[in-house]
Formats: sequence, structure tokens, C-alpha cells
Amino acid sequence: MTKSTRSDKQKRTSIVHKGVELHSGECVIVNPDEDAPPYLAKIIGFLIGKTLLDIEVEVYWFYRPEELKHGRKAFHGYKEVLSSDHYDVIHVNTIVGRCNILTLEEFTKLNAVKEEDYFTRFSYEAVSAKYFPDKVPVYCKCCMPFNPDREMRYCAICLDWYHVECAQQANPNPRPITSAPAEDSGLTPLTCPICNGSGINP
Repeated sequence: MTKSTRSDKQKRTSIVHKGVELHSGECVIVNPDEDAPPYLAKIIGFLIGKTLLDIEVEVYWFYRPEELKHGRKAFHGYKEVLSSDHYDVIHVNTIVGRCNILTLEEFTKLNAVKEEDYFTRFSYEAVSAKYFPDKVPVYCKCCMPFNPDREMRYCAICLDWYHVECAQQANPNPRPITSAPAEDSGLTPLTCPICNGSGINP
């Protein structure tokens, strides 16, 4: 039997494989190498050959920070990945399940983070090795971008956000908070290292 070439294959936006519907735009878990974390990809479309065994999937890969040149930084969350324009074609049998790739805002609103939940806030251009955006807001006295794995609180006086651990290191005996800012975030505020020594009452 002559094997289909990719130019001969029919393009589709959805298929049913082993009783599971898969659609373009969905994010999936791809069978990893031995002792490696699973690969994550976003489905672009499907290439259907002459038989049901001849199905390929067009994808864009997600990268973990440690898989790229600059590596994992302190502000990267444990479940953080980067979207990319790295196009590839894989066999449908290498897909082992679905995953949820959320925005950072969506991720922080989850009541419970499941194994298949991830978030992305940066994209990676494979050819130029550039990151987008190249700048993000920074917080706290450590001037680091937000990391959802590190607890943050706002200062009841200046309303700036600080990592709890950073504030405690610089301010081991904070003055008690007697009131909260007008905007209620649902979090107990703290006094930041600067305002703690200012003599201003919140």
C-alpha cells in the first residue's frame, strides 16, 4: 500500500480518535521521552491519510522556561509555560490527553490547580529566540514580576504589593493594621518596609 504524502492528505479541524473528540485550538499533552515531563502543544489542525491509522496533527509547541536559553527565573511559576511559533507535525497516537493553558489572570482565579492546568504570559519566537512581551510589571522591594506561587499582600498605606516573605525580612515587627484600603481585595493587608517607618497610620 502506498503511504500518503502530506500534500495528499485531507485537512480537518476536528477528529474522533479512540472515542475522544479532538479539535483545532485545543491544548494537548504529548507523550514525553523517558524520565522527561510531558510535552504540551496547541492543535492547529489534522492531516488525514488513506486509513484511520494515518492521521497526523499540526501543532505549535509550548516551552517550559528551563527548556530555553535563558532558563527558569525566580519569577516563573511552577506551572508556567511559554507559547511559541514552533510548528511541528506529530502522529495522533502520541497524544495522551488534554491540558488547560490559561492566562495568568485565569490561573490565579482557580480554586484548585489540577495536574493538567498550566498558564502562559510570554510567547517565544523560535527563529529569533525573542520573548514577547519583553517587559512586564514588577512588584515588591525585590522588583520581580508576579509569581503566583509566592504569596503577596498590599500595603494598607501606599497600596503597593509586596511578597510576604520580603516584607517580613525587612520588617520583622510590623505595626498592626487598623484599617484596609477602600478597594477590598479579600486579602489581609500589611505595612511595607517603607511605610512601617514613616509614622503614618493606615
